[in-house]
Amino acid sequence: MINRVLIRIKVVQMLYSYLLTREGFKLYEAPEVGTKSRKYAYSLYCDLLMSILYLSGNGAVRRLVNVPGVGDNKYISANRLAKILGADTDMKAIIKSNAEHFVAFSDVLYSLQETITKSGAYRSYIRKKNAGLEEDAVFWGVVVDTIFGKSPELIAAARKNPDFSLAGFQQALGMVEQSIKGIAGTKVGYI
Repeated sequence: MINRVLIRIKVVQMLYSYLLTREGFKLYEAPEVGTKSRKYAYSLYCDLLMSILYLSGNGAVRRLVNVPGVGDNKYISANRLAKILGADTDMKAIIKSNAEHFVAFSDVLYSLQETITKSGAYRSYIRKKNAGLEEDAVFWGVVVDTIFGKSPELIAAARKNPDFSLAGFQQALGMVEQSIKGIAGTKVGYI
C-alpha cells in the first residue's frame, strides 16, 4: 500500500517537473494595427515558413502547388524542425489562410532547393549521422540568412507584392530566424 502511494507521488512529481521545464514556441501573430511595412513583413514571414515546409516535403503545403522534384530530398525531409513546425496548430491555420498567396512563390522553390543542395551548409548538414533538433535549427537558420536573404529569385517573387518594402523583407527574415530559434529552444522534443 505504501509503495503504491510513493509511486503515485513520484509520478506526480515527475509530471510537475516536466511542466515546469517545458517550453513551447509561438509563431508570430498577424499585426492588428501597424505600418504597411509591418503587415508586409508578416505576410512574407508566413510565405517563408511555408517555403521551409514545402522544401521539407510537408504534405499540407505540397497540396497547394505542384513543383516537380522539390521537397523530395531525403536529408531535408527527415528534419525534425519542419515536422514540429508543420504539426503546430497556428501553422496549420497560416497554411489555410495563405494558400492562394503562396502560389507566387512556386516559381522560386526549385531554384531555392538547387541553391540549398549546392551550399556548404547542406553538405555539412548531411554529414551528421544523427542530426537532432539543434542541428536542424542551425541548418535552417543558415539557409534563411544566406540563401533566402540573398536569392534574387526570392527577392523578385517578394517584390510582386504591392506592399513590398526592403525593411519589411529584412524584418520577415528576422522573424523566421527567431521562430527557428524558438523551435530549437523547446526543451521537449515533440517528434
